[in-house]
Amino acid sequence: MVSGRDDRARIRRALIDLCWERGLAATSLPDLLARAGSDEETFHRYFSDLEDCFFQVYSGELERFRREKAAAAAGWISWRDRLRATAYALYRFLAADDRIRWLTAVEVRRASERSQRLIGEEVEALFELIDEGRGEGAPEGVTRMTAESIGGGVFSQIWVAAAEKGPMPPETEIVPPLMSMAVLPYLGAEAAEEELTIPPVEHRRSPIYGALIDLCWERGISAVTADELAARAGMERSEFDRRFGGVDSCLDQFFEAEKATLFPRLDAVRARQADWRDRLRATAYELLAFLNEDQRAARLTSVDVRMAGEQVQLNWAEAFTRFVDYVDEARAEIPPDLGLTRDTALAVTGGIFQQLWTRIGEGDGVPEPREVVPEMMYMAVVPYLGEEAARQELTIPPPEVR
Repeated sequence: MVSGRDDRARIRRALIDLCWERGLAATSLPDLLARAGSDEETFHRYFSDLEDCFFQVYSGELERFRREKAAAAAGWISWRDRLRATAYALYRFLAADDRIRWLTAVEVRRASERSQRLIGEEVEALFELIDEGRGEGAPEGVTRMTAESIGGGVFSQIWVAAAEKGPMPPETEIVPPLMSMAVLPYLGAEAAEEELTIPPVEHRRSPIYGALIDLCWERGISAVTADELAARAGMERSEFDRRFGGVDSCLDQFFEAEKATLFPRLDAVRARQADWRDRLRATAYELLAFLNEDQRAARLTSVDVRMAGEQVQLNWAEAFTRFVDYVDEARAEIPPDLGLTRDTALAVTGGIFQQLWTRIGEGDGVPEPREVVPEMMYMAVVPYLGEEAARQELTIPPPEVR
């Protein structure tokens, strides 16, 4: 039986694909239903009409970007650092998926008034952030109009890049020049030139997130206080409270930033594979490679995060659900009379991750990918494709050496 979650996901993906292929204006409800393999009764359980469907898809993507943007900027203290982190978050959101980029940067500008209002809110938020530069010792004649002019230029350049139906130019060709343009009126030519040489920001290296990783590694999340976290990061406690309000909120923002780094990497390796097994195998190797890049951050996001508060748990559950989705794609490649459901994927994914978390939590660290991925793939494949196919996974080498 197909779940409501599956119904909505198919309709959502069909709308994104049709907007990419022909545009929203040339898409009808029958077109959408045919592409999604759905019917009007199912559609109207979730959406009132085609415009409402577009609005829900767009607002959902916008909310995801806002979470990623907030998580990226929250870890930095200075205005320049926060603006730069925001710029990279915007670029990476748009660059991660060509079709999502087209919908959120191009098609939405042809959509309904309420979708247009959401664009206006996001533009206004950028103006506000840029305008904070006036508090950094800017010349007296700089006004709010300066921020609006710069912000308009930033969005125009990004929209031009996003409107091309191919890969975006490298982030190093877009973000540093935009940062230089944004900084110039407030901090002068020297700071503007410096922006052209600053390497891309990595969320986990911001002072507050670095302090969080260090303290949790030393004593565990339950023993970390807001006072010592702020002090370790070189941040005033009042500023910490204003941005986060507590250790759990800081951890939630950090986890969001890690997701914003990880999932585009997974999307990229998955896009190169047509077969479910190959996609899942590439996903597993990339996930383990990511976790191995920072063992301390990996412990925080796989062990300590599950001991934190409700909001962090919800964020963790959302990430876990995406991995369940990856496994559940197998049902499209097997006969329906096997009777497997999404619960099969849930059980498989839970078992695999539990073994991984146990190993990390017991102090063994993140294993090397080739040590564990074949066995993980065996566990994932056997319910869907049987013992013979699962045994093959024990001998298949990593993607990079095939």
